[in-house]
Amino acid sequence: MNPISQSTTPSDAAKLRRLRRRVRRTWQAVGLLIALAAGTGLGGLLGVFNRTSTDSSSLPLLSIDRLQITQNHDAGERDEPEVLEIIPVDSGALTTRFGGEELALLGEVEMTVTAYSPDERSCGPWNDGFTASGYSVWTNGMRLVAADTRLLPFGTVLTIPGYNDGQPVQVLDRGGAIKGHRLDVLFATHEAARAWGVRKIKIGVWGPTKQNP
Repeated sequence: MNPISQSTTPSDAAKLRRLRRRVRRTWQAVGLLIALAAGTGLGGLLGVFNRTSTDSSSLPLLSIDRLQITQNHDAGERDEPEVLEIIPVDSGALTTRFGGEELALLGEVEMTVTAYSPDERSCGPWNDGFTASGYSVWTNGMRLVAADTRLLPFGTVLTIPGYNDGQPVQVLDRGGAIKGHRLDVLFATHEAARAWGVRKIKIGVWGPTKQNP
């Protein structure tokens, strides 16, 4: 779901995406060979594979400072981003855990939330099983979010009422139509995605309880 330049034809864009996938998978294979050479054994090899496919816990979490800085992230790639109209809350009021780390609620923001599935009907020629961040669509049990990463960068942890039983999910994808105050939540099937419909709801934005100085 990567945005493609308007000057790039659909066929050229598809070729470019396939090339990027091959390069990424080549580097994954290189990582496996390096782990093998280092004598990590089968467990180490499986760990390398999991980190490159479904384990997104190493992505940097969003802090208040990063939230302000990243409002103009990738601004040159598309139209100028909107300002993220987040409603601050007491950071110590609510906490949750995700990826083994305790997180605090940084604030809430009203978003228009749609849904998609990892197939051709939603993703077109980019239905290759990988998100725009490079992680597998199976990450977190296929519970993840596409967002405008100029406002909510990859790795941002969100809670979305009605999705994943209200448990935390990460921003791991993006799409050309997902701009500003819009999110796209992933479902395993196209039918489930259509059943979600379009919802305008307040979502929670979470970050580390201990902010960097």
